[in-house]
Amino acid sequence: SLVDSRCASLAVAQDAAPSSSAALPPLEGSSLDPASGDLDAARAARKRQQISSLAAHALAVVDEIGAGARVVEFGAGSGHLGLLVAHVRPDCVVTLVELKAHSCAVARERAASLPNVQIFEGSVDDFASTDEPFDCALGLHLCGLLTDSVAALVVRRRARAAIVPCCYGQLAGIEDHRRGGGIAPSRRARSDAFAAALGDGDAADLWASVCRSADGVATSKGGGFDVADPSFASAARAMALVDSDRCHWLRQAGYRAALSRLEPPTCSPKASVLLLRPPSEG
Repeated sequence: SLVDSRCASLAVAQDAAPSSSAALPPLEGSSLDPASGDLDAARAARKRQQISSLAAHALAVVDEIGAGARVVEFGAGSGHLGLLVAHVRPDCVVTLVELKAHSCAVARERAASLPNVQIFEGSVDDFASTDEPFDCALGLHLCGLLTDSVAALVVRRRARAAIVPCCYGQLAGIEDHRRGGGIAPSRRARSDAFAAALGDGDAADLWASVCRSADGVATSKGGGFDVADPSFASAARAMALVDSDRCHWLRQAGYRAALSRLEPPTCSPKASVLLLRPPSEG
């Protein structure tokens, strides 16, 4: 496509995913099982794989920080990811940030036996307004601009992050979901590098289509998908472009931004992992 040809040299290659941490406990049937409930077996297995894979990324980042790391999971829901990290690293403090009261109530029940977990009910902006310090931000399938809002907060706080984006079409949508941080939908690429490569003509006008295409994987009613389906490869190319643009946008702020992935590829059609680290010292 025209966007591919203009931006090929700006693509950020995905680093290999970390090996599954030996510290991670088996999830199936445990109190930490993210798939407990009425999910069918295939969907439950994918959910466990998503949580375990992002937890491996998260633990690698926490290891960089060391004991006492202050970890925040944004869009935490009932805390599947954050509770697992808190269980494996009792020397760290984990805060679950979630807007929905019901999800917070469930998270409090699940976290009752973990003294290193706290729940914050509110938005990203609500949490930011507390000036509560943190060292690492996590997020699994943060919808649309929520990824960018959290990333912007990470940069302001000079923290680290491991985030899996989702709902790419919202980036260029008409509706502003008010995810926070002053980040609004745009039909143009966010980084100066991509904007310059696309110019002001047809390629720039196609950026919104690229964002929508990233959501274009054909899925079954239960969320299943086929990695051999042409729609999977097409969506993966679009996601790579959007997340590369994100990396260049964050690098403009002096940040070290990289991409990796969830494993195995069959665990989710949205498997890109955005890894953020503050500028190197010295």
